[in-house]
Amino acid sequence: MPDGHSAPAVAERPAGRPAAELTLPALAGGAVPDAAPAPLRSKLSGMPAAAPEAAAGLRVHEDGERTRGLALQGARDGALGRLALEAAYTQRGGMPAGPGQTGGVTGVWAGALAVEALERRLSLHAEYALSQHDARSGEEPGEAATGEAGDLRLAWRHEAGAAVAAPRWSVALEQSMAESAFRGFGTRPRAGVRVRRVVGELDWGRLQARLARELQADGLAGTEASRRLLDLSLHYRGASPSRLPFADWLFPAPRYRLDLRRTLVADSAAVPVTATAEAVFGRGGWQWGLWHRREYRSGAAGKAAPPGRERTRLRLALPLAGGLTLRPAVERVSRRPAVGAPTLRYWHGALTAELTVLPRRLRGHLRLHARERQDRSAPRVGGLTGGLDWTLPALPGRRPRIALKLDGGVERRDPPAGDSTRHHYQASAALEVAWGD
Repeated sequence: MPDGHSAPAVAERPAGRPAAELTLPALAGGAVPDAAPAPLRSKLSGMPAAAPEAAAGLRVHEDGERTRGLALQGARDGALGRLALEAAYTQRGGMPAGPGQTGGVTGVWAGALAVEALERRLSLHAEYALSQHDARSGEEPGEAATGEAGDLRLAWRHEAGAAVAAPRWSVALEQSMAESAFRGFGTRPRAGVRVRRVVGELDWGRLQARLARELQADGLAGTEASRRLLDLSLHYRGASPSRLPFADWLFPAPRYRLDLRRTLVADSAAVPVTATAEAVFGRGGWQWGLWHRREYRSGAAGKAAPPGRERTRLRLALPLAGGLTLRPAVERVSRRPAVGAPTLRYWHGALTAELTVLPRRLRGHLRLHARERQDRSAPRVGGLTGGLDWTLPALPGRRPRIALKLDGGVERRDPPAGDSTRHHYQASAALEVAWGD
């Protein structure tokens, strides 16, 4: 690291996933599971145990920051169902900013339990986490702040036997809380907030639907909801438009998604609304997709204010010979911070090359990305990231399955004038060793 800086989120992709992945995501609630049991993932610690996503707990978020973690997981199937346990510890802290100075350190202990019973119709997920933050000054440790957090989720799934045309549905109840002193790294509620959520999902033929109602209250003992969120998600798997020319090549296996979110905030007349639409076409390795999101605030009179932000993204996946796949992507962002303010426009571009050397064993990727504001009033950003995934399959009775994931990147920021060019670096590593099935 020549200049001593490390970058926040040089790689914009989730750990373990291709940078411009075109596959439509599963419904976020997860109450309608797939046929195979999903691995237990800690939501509060920020250190998932599954190897393909383990590096998410090691991401660098601030200059000079280092993160390390360890997760242990075990599962057992019995006559009554399946039991999975996980224990995780994650530590994050800044490097010394100068002589005689020491950055603060935060550690999070987390334990999670998942139970599935009645042929996986009934599922329970419970998690508890404890964080301790040591804010240091000079060489002397400061006062440590301790906070707790918890998450509890109960879900019921219904299937109509072997009837293919019959719908599957599920309902889930969830409550999460985090004390004001809690400092976690995972997908958790904000500190000092209690969240109650009801999620319903429907899977019927080509259509999947999800409806969620969430109430957020400030303070763990508070009874009045300060924010009310309503989420609707629709996924539809369509048929190729056969009447259009080249439809089987340009528009094969279409998949559509529509997401709507509406938030009511106490003592506020403005209602934030987010609408997302996506269409993905492709079969096999060749895919392309168009994604658009609009965020705005509606006033008390029901009239929409100027859009707060709009984003449009075009992505492709181009399989080539020798296990090589190219994934170009371009995105346009327009943002108007306030009524009457000028609209700011950005352009993002990325090109990812993925190479599979040995299927299911060795895979690498390399990604170039760039970002520039249209009026050149913000730094021009460009970077290069890469990674390597290596898996050694298990041999029953002889050795466990071993998975190693390495990621790294460098980013350059060129300011429009005045300040000097800065370089940021980041690196992450994850190792998983698994015994049994």
